[in-house]
Amino acid sequence: MVIILLVAIASFYTITSSNITTQINAQQKVSLHKSGALYFLLPGNPNTYVAYLSNTSQSSAVLYVTKSPILTSPIEVISLPQGASSNVSTSLSSSADMEITLLSSNLSGALFYFTPIPKYLNIKASNIARLIDVNGSVQQYSSYATTTIIPSQSNSSAKVQSTTLSTTVLSSTTVSQYPVSSIFSVLNLTPIGKLMNDYSSIYAQTKSCTPALYNATYNQYVHTMPTGLSSYANISQDTPTGFTTSIAQVAVNVYNVSYVPVVSSSAPSMFKDAYVTAEVNISSFSVSAYAFKGIWTGLNYTSAYNAYSFEASIGNDCNAYIPYTP
Repeated sequence: MVIILLVAIASFYTITSSNITTQINAQQKVSLHKSGALYFLLPGNPNTYVAYLSNTSQSSAVLYVTKSPILTSPIEVISLPQGASSNVSTSLSSSADMEITLLSSNLSGALFYFTPIPKYLNIKASNIARLIDVNGSVQQYSSYATTTIIPSQSNSSAKVQSTTLSTTVLSSTTVSQYPVSSIFSVLNLTPIGKLMNDYSSIYAQTKSCTPALYNATYNQYVHTMPTGLSSYANISQDTPTGFTTSIAQVAVNVYNVSYVPVVSSSAPSMFKDAYVTAEVNISSFSVSAYAFKGIWTGLNYTSAYNAYSFEASIGNDCNAYIPYTP
């Protein structure tokens, strides 16, 4: 292919799944097992990226590519039949900086070519790359739809009340128009409610994280020093220090509770949208549905729980800043 001819020197050894960051300067074979991931760097780009093999068959593969840390970045979803290529923009622009080719696949893994593309060539990103946007919508690289668990509500008379939560346990002060204590007595006993309590706890710890501790911890787990968007200055403004909630009544005794991150006022707007929305039925004492939203769009309970478990296991005040690879 033309893009391959543009690369002056190709590396012929194969990179395998690893949590060690790999510099890819020329065409490189990359072998990933299913659910395996690779951290990598591209020429002239200070950011660390993650390629995660989501699914495979005997003749195709689905690869996720995202900027590290993965919970705060949009995800490009690249679905390739064997032998096909996609020009990918890791910066989410129209200009590609990497070509990914699926060489072979089976039910347990896949083999790719990763080929850097010089930016000055201004080669357009492929139409077969799909982007899950950070605000929950889907950018139209090609037709792609996500399924949300909670149906959209069109109750124009629904009242919305903002309440502030504890940084360690998600609870709320009483609001006269809503039975707040009843809502959270249900929500805090469910798996999703408990998980958000746990995230609130580790996010609160970041207030005591220092640049020196973060750099040392990041280097320990990612095996390189943080740069660019992974630097302390950037990650500390984009990661929440806790949550607030908003409550909207959608039916009799049924309420939508949104967990809204508390971030720096200077953080980009995409980091300020709700992470999770839960529908609470206080009559049946249950959470009838919940959905991951905002920069958590595309996650499910298992992936969010695994990310929390990894970060909590780090055991210091910078744990929520360290990227998790599934």
